[in-house]
Amino acid sequence: MAFYDAVYLMCVDLPEGCRFRISDRCREKDLELFRDIVKTLIAEQPYDKYAGQLELSDDMEYVRRTTGFKPSGNRFIPKWRKG
Repeated sequence: MAFYDAVYLMCVDLPEGCRFRISDRCREKDLELFRDIVKTLIAEQPYDKYAGQLELSDDMEYVRRTTGFKPSGNRFIPKWRKG
């Protein structure tokens, strides 16, 4: 359970737009378990378009957090309001 908690905290605390290499964070014998835990976290994470989502790379070597949706501000300023 301690290993699961450590992987969970690594993934939850990962800032948007950042990634880490799995083999840098655990021993070779634990790689498959680490990947399974990450896959479970990805499947269980709630969808929030404003928060970045966890992703596992195609070669299953990197875990990254995408950037969430950032709404743009209203750039339209009517001509009669310009000062």
